[in-house]
Amino acid sequence: MRRVGALRLKLQLVCRNGYALGPGKADLLDAIGREGSISAAGRALGMSYRCAWLLVNEMNRCFTERLVDTQPGGGRERGRS
Repeated sequence: MRRVGALRLKLQLVCRNGYALGPGKADLLDAIGREGSISAAGRALGMSYRCAWLLVNEMNRCFTERLVDTQPGGGRERGRS
């Protein structure tokens, strides 16, 4: 058998009718850890806060323990470790 191009593996965890985790959501989790907030992670990845928040919300609903702890609000000291 001859291979035409490079092989890639894409792993996705399915939850109900959506995806609990995949490459994009893993990138978002990494960015949240690096940037310290959902909004900063969204900006770093070129996505809106709403889109990032919806992805985080979907991940949190799919797992017994929350992957990202969220707090309402913002301000100067939010998102900093």
